[in-house]
Amino acid sequence: MIDARSRDLHQIIADRIRRNPALLGRVRETLECWLQSMDATERGHSSLVEWQHLLEKEPLDRVLDFISSANEEACRLRQSTPFVGLLTEEERLVVFRKYEAFRS
Repeated sequence: MIDARSRDLHQIIADRIRRNPALLGRVRETLECWLQSMDATERGHSSLVEWQHLLEKEPLDRVLDFISSANEEACRLRQSTPFVGLLTEEERLVVFRKYEAFRS
């Protein structure tokens, strides 16, 4: 259920970036900030490097399809996503409430 919730959040983000590709700059800034503040041996650093590679090497459409994909690699990388800052708290809460309803 956590993976599905994360996928839903990232689908909202992907849709937002499709409408305004300039938002990808904020994602890159977040990623760069995180990478600069971490030691290469810290947990999660390698995932951030994978995000950086993906953002640098892949076309935008492929990145946006990937971030909301159900594949195992996407699920793993979403655990350390630099895209998180593109959602408002209210948007996050709407999705979280949706999944809380499933648990009740």
